[in-house]
Amino acid sequence: ALATPRLFCVEQRYATWSAKGGRGPGAAGVLGDDPIAFDQGCLRMDVKTLLIVTHTPSANLAALATAAEAAARAHSDDSRLRIVAMQALATQPNDVLAADGLLFGTNENLASMAGISKDFFDRCYYPVLEEKQGLPLAAYVRAGHDGTGTLRQLNSITTGLRWRWVAEPMLLHGAWTPEFLTQVEELAAGFAVGLQEGVF
Repeated sequence: ALATPRLFCVEQRYATWSAKGGRGPGAAGVLGDDPIAFDQGCLRMDVKTLLIVTHTPSANLAALATAAEAAARAHSDDSRLRIVAMQALATQPNDVLAADGLLFGTNENLASMAGISKDFFDRCYYPVLEEKQGLPLAAYVRAGHDGTGTLRQLNSITTGLRWRWVAEPMLLHGAWTPEFLTQVEELAAGFAVGLQEGVF
């Protein structure tokens, strides 16, 4: 018996390649006369997607989003995990439907989630509700004074979606400190590794 789906895929693709005399399109339309190309096609089948959705109206929030994306990329293998970083306003339901995990970053305004961040959930909620139950999720919230209002909103929304927290939502509270960058980097790196390795 074959040990992994990848090995099964390689065997099937190689059989097609060999039957064609080492030339022509394979089962998945891969062209060429190199069996390694078939192996690489198999690897692509196993790639997962981590979607990072952020709202960045300030330099500090942009720095947090950049840190999250960089850490996720640095601690993952791009042949196994695809990192997609998007602004909340630009993210569409199809982006969520294509994701295997979601890292969400927002700020708090007037004791509640920033309006553009909330708009992301308003637009995506029902189109993804049935198909993405159980989606692994992590989040960070940048709040100057409180943050609990945004945390309540996140918990309420994600409970309705039946998404699954992989870590407690991270609250970056109080005056800005570079330590916030480190905390977000650790969150993103851990999420990326866990998603890639099938922990989440």
